[in-house]
Amino acid sequence: MSGPPDKFPAGKRTFPRFLAWLIPPAICLSVYWVGLWCWFHTDDFSLLSLVRLPPDEFWASMIEPRAQGTFRPLSERLFFYLFHGWFGFDAFPFRAAAFATHFANLALLALLTRQLSGKLGLGVFAASLWTIHHGLAYPLTWSSAFNQILCSFFMLSGLLMFARFAAGGGRGWYWAQLAAFVGGLGSLETAVVYPALCLALGLVQRQKRALWALPLLSVSALFGWLQIAGSSGLRGSIYALSFHPETILANLAWYAREAIAPAQGAPYLLPCGLALTALAALQLWARNRAVQFGLCWFLVTLAPYLVFEGRQAHYYLAIPAAGLAVFLAGALDWKRSCRQLVAAAALFACAVIGWQSLDLGRAVAANNYRFGLSARNLLTGVAHVRRLHADKTILLTGVAQSVFYSSVYHGIFRLASISDVYLTPDGNTIAQLPGYPPIAAHFATARDTRLMVTEGSAVVYNASQARLREITSQYRATLNVRLGPPGE
Repeated sequence: MSGPPDKFPAGKRTFPRFLAWLIPPAICLSVYWVGLWCWFHTDDFSLLSLVRLPPDEFWASMIEPRAQGTFRPLSERLFFYLFHGWFGFDAFPFRAAAFATHFANLALLALLTRQLSGKLGLGVFAASLWTIHHGLAYPLTWSSAFNQILCSFFMLSGLLMFARFAAGGGRGWYWAQLAAFVGGLGSLETAVVYPALCLALGLVQRQKRALWALPLLSVSALFGWLQIAGSSGLRGSIYALSFHPETILANLAWYAREAIAPAQGAPYLLPCGLALTALAALQLWARNRAVQFGLCWFLVTLAPYLVFEGRQAHYYLAIPAAGLAVFLAGALDWKRSCRQLVAAAALFACAVIGWQSLDLGRAVAANNYRFGLSARNLLTGVAHVRRLHADKTILLTGVAQSVFYSSVYHGIFRLASISDVYLTPDGNTIAQLPGYPPIAAHFATARDTRLMVTEGSAVVYNASQARLREITSQYRATLNVRLGPPGE
């Protein structure tokens, strides 16, 4: 369980160790600090609408499947319910909670890697490599993706407790990890693979109680059956399930490529992939426990996402990327000949993955910050217009597609109790995305637009900039140009 004895006296090793634990959180903040200031966007508004239901309706919906048949009461419904009740529409506490939980995850991953390798330095390195991976860009900048972070916390906590039990600890550790397993299932359906990870961890460490993971499989089987049953009506949507080998292999190839070198890093994919393959072969042959478990973690936690027929997302790599980090950290620990060559291959792979992840992760973080800022500006502007024109319909033009799908589409105005807000039939370049419910209800028809503007029962505002600009008179004067002659 514990690593080799330290070379320094206890009094001289405390401070360096303390600093070592601070390295991964410091790196995380240096990369994703903007995530602390991201406002709500996209699915956040759907969840906020849910938690603002009357208490009897909300608590009844806590255990109902939603979205793609998911069951996530802890990481979505309860999380938003409590924080919205305490802080309202202040998004910073939501984001601070996500970062604090992730910092705990970094410490847990470092402990797990130290347990496997016997070296704290490799644990810190694994946690640092994980936290810069672009798979974490969405969870660290989007409150709705908190489920990835909370599920990681429960799974890592449970694994450490199971390892303690499997090494000869009291049965209290077993029941504690079972509670963590249930918490993980309430956070994200990825936790269904947790028993397989417990079994792998026990077998890798050659622990006699490894088979105690088998009873947990019955819980996963029941939950998986309920999950699939809840997703039965999703055919034709982006969350449609397919267990065809071709679909699974295609998804596996896509996620493996994107985990190593995303599209912009394609020239580095082949050499980095070859280096990883060679490292895996060498280290598995040498029975490197960290490499064995890291590879198992990556593949097992990726498995639930391989059955989506039309859905591939980078943030699904958030949890599998932890296994990739443990794999690479463990690969640095080579005790045989050609040690420098093996270490060089591992460092090359780390450099490619880290560089590409930093580039893509920062771009994702910046986009999510802009999405939140645009949503907040639009809501603030429309709320001001409603105060100025309490009895008129508000028509918006110049709404960008990214702004529409990150705010209007998810009911941002309904959430703020602002009614009679529509987009004009012209001036908005918004396409109906495949797999999404129809968006026509968000638009006023040409006939209704002409009638309301002509009669003066509506005001028109241009939303192409941060501040809304009234163009009612201009719009009325150019009605025939914008909408065509009457009767068409």
